[in-house]
Amino acid sequence: MPKWSKGRIALLGDSAWCLTFAGQGTCTAMAGAHILAAELARKGYTEALESYKARMRPLVMKMQAVSR
Repeated sequence: MPKWSKGRIALLGDSAWCLTFAGQGTCTAMAGAHILAAELARKGYTEALESYKARMRPLVMKMQAVSR
């Protein structure tokens, strides 16, 4: 999905990036949840959601390419 959040609602795991390669979706969802929680602890939700996406998207894009 091009956008992983709207307002105060964020998508995690397969609802945001749908990985199908060797169970990586579960591991990546857990990492995403951890990163999002850390960002929310330090910043307001708008900044935190953008930071979460900026940190996760490069990894997710790489893993999606491998999954294809």
